[in-house]
Amino acid sequence: MSEQNILEELEKFYLDNPIKVWIPSLQEECKFRPISVGEQKQLIDLENNKGSELEYIVHEPKVLNSFMLTTCLAPDKAAQFTIIDRPAILLQLKHNIKSDIVLRINDELAEIDLGIFVDKLRKKKPGNLKMSTMVNVHNFLVHLQVPTLELDEFYNNYFLSLYSGRENVDAEEATGDAFMAEMSKFIRKIVFETSTRPATFDFSDTSTENFNRNMEILSRLPSTIVTRVTEFISQIKNYQIKLVTEKTKINGKSKSIFLDIDLPFFTTL
Repeated sequence: MSEQNILEELEKFYLDNPIKVWIPSLQEECKFRPISVGEQKQLIDLENNKGSELEYIVHEPKVLNSFMLTTCLAPDKAAQFTIIDRPAILLQLKHNIKSDIVLRINDELAEIDLGIFVDKLRKKKPGNLKMSTMVNVHNFLVHLQVPTLELDEFYNNYFLSLYSGRENVDAEEATGDAFMAEMSKFIRKIVFETSTRPATFDFSDTSTENFNRNMEILSRLPSTIVTRVTEFISQIKNYQIKLVTEKTKINGKSKSIFLDIDLPFFTTL
């Protein structure tokens, strides 16, 4: 059998034997293929060759985002995935590889059954959590939304571009730029109510000219806007944490365990 035929058989196998993954933001299942051996190797290589601290911090979510988008068998659905879905999707993909994981809890090694976390995902509804909202600061109306993985990827690339070619950049040195990029990805548009007609700054338009203009406008807004935006971001982050936190028994005692879904989580065999 030729190499091309083998690859075609592999694709057919993935389509015939998909992983059913629960997507919290959509409140429905989507079909995924398993992470391949080559992709697992890529994760291990990135973990073992971190480069600078700044590069690792940014490349980690980029790689994980890429895996979620490429392993989903429904590209139209994948385009709708948001950052809310990231921990839940990655948890389920890891569970497909191995149903348990050994973690250090309070200086003790403990074997954690990932099935407990996966089984409870469907019960953790967003509830009153808003996927979009609007806040006003003086005569500015700031429309907020949960960013998609694709938009998250755009701002990760933007952040990296700021330090392209520079060596030995400390992560703390980049805190201000990271803060701006994080805020921007949650903003859909800003409307400035004037005495004549409203001026709209569309943050979903990521063309170079429009993007630069938006970042300039954002940097000049009253600092009180930060509080309103970070409140929305905190609600989203809290739901992400809730999705991968569960009570389980460790050495006979019930403990609330939060799974930090990062590269080491995937590379732990």
